[in-house]
Amino acid sequence: MPPKKKHSKARTRRNQAHTGRSVPSYTLCKECGDPVLSHRTCTSCGYYQGRVVISKDTAEASSASEISS
Repeated sequence: MPPKKKHSKARTRRNQAHTGRSVPSYTLCKECGDPVLSHRTCTSCGYYQGRVVISKDTAEASSASEISS
């Protein structure tokens, strides 16, 4: 059934006040020890779950080519 009366902005926002965003949880990288967001690749070493996902050599080469362009 549709609502019988319109909820005011104050009432709607008061209800939404309890559903806030949570602070992102950081973990430490097992390879280098830097803080990393959960379920993300480490930006400093390129490891994710003990495997190399982004090799550091190719990442440095691509960033160097972008800078020189």
